[in-house]
Amino acid sequence: MLFLSRAKITVDKAGHVLVEGLWERYAARIEAFVTDTGLRDCTVRFRNGRCVFSGNADESTQQRVRNFLVNQCPLKNLDR
Repeated sequence: MLFLSRAKITVDKAGHVLVEGLWERYAARIEAFVTDTGLRDCTVRFRNGRCVFSGNADESTQQRVRNFLVNQCPLKNLDR
């Protein structure tokens, strides 16, 4: 459920990915990326124009995810 966020990616401990909000149109692309990176047990929210992470993602992984989302899943025009 989205609360104060425009989009959310949830990855459980088993690696299953749930994409909500504005990122839903990119769900297949995001799932493939998460599978490639091996990200587990993490949530990424798009809130106030920024990616907010919770869970166990180190800084380098967070930066990779941010770069991927900005370049492959743009929300600039959708966030109006």
